[in-house]
Amino acid sequence: MKKQEIIEITTPEFPKDDPSLKVNPDEVYFERSKQIKNYHSLGNHLDQDEKRTQISKDLSDFDKKMIDLLHQYHFLNLFSLAVTSSDNYQIDKLSIDKYVEQLVKQYESMKKANNSLKRKKIVTDEMVDEIFYQLSDLHVYYHDLIDDLDKYKKSYYPNLKMASYTFCNEKTYNELIEYYDYVVEEINKYHSLQDTYDYICYNTGELITKTISGLISFMKKGLTKNYVAKFSMEYFLENEIIMYYDYPKWINLFSKINYVIKKSDKAIFEDKNFISNYQELEKKYIIVLIYNESQTMRKS
Repeated sequence: MKKQEIIEITTPEFPKDDPSLKVNPDEVYFERSKQIKNYHSLGNHLDQDEKRTQISKDLSDFDKKMIDLLHQYHFLNLFSLAVTSSDNYQIDKLSIDKYVEQLVKQYESMKKANNSLKRKKIVTDEMVDEIFYQLSDLHVYYHDLIDDLDKYKKSYYPNLKMASYTFCNEKTYNELIEYYDYVVEEINKYHSLQDTYDYICYNTGELITKTISGLISFMKKGLTKNYVAKFSMEYFLENEIIMYYDYPKWINLFSKINYVIKKSDKAIFEDKNFISNYQELEKKYIIVLIYNESQTMRKS
């Protein structure tokens, strides 16, 4: 992302007609000026009360944009654990990390400034204008970062599978952060992603069985007998004795579990006998997804 800043240059004691001192404004930050032109033009037609209303509305609308951006960023950050590192990748990732951090800081600063503005008994035109035009810069920064994230994704994550998208799309970006921390901890424990994946495939049978049993037990409380009969242990597992559970079996298992959950009462997520096992199983599943993506990336 290009750094955006305004540089004021003073040139005292130089001849005013010196051609070398003349600067064409259209050549300075040309792309940036095009993006903020409409917003600045809007400011010229609003009075101060209308600007304050526009600031509050824009910040409210910006909440959703920030949530979506942070979800995309933390989704890619989670699957960065699948990427085979290179110098170019590390440089690009560090840049994205820095720009996201800066955007969050700017956004939080804008919200505090607006809240402060609302509490002030005396508000000057200068206070309102400063926040109004800072907000225009925030929009520019956001759109630039969206473009950078898209290029970053196409460069390093071009073929992520639908299973990875589907699982993560149903999570908040805070949950994705928690998954990232968990996966890093597990990789450190078992020394590599490969060893972590192998351990899960060989040692998760009991957890899988307990999770499914909890789901079936809950369904028996609220669904018809015919419906429960359809979703027996045999529906979920080919064999109750699990020796090795690899990627295709995990995909199949979670497809069935999620289908049944959607058919069940939402109170299932308040059932302690089920939810603790299910959440632990999800953590294992995300490692399986990351490992599989790593193998795909190596082959491409």
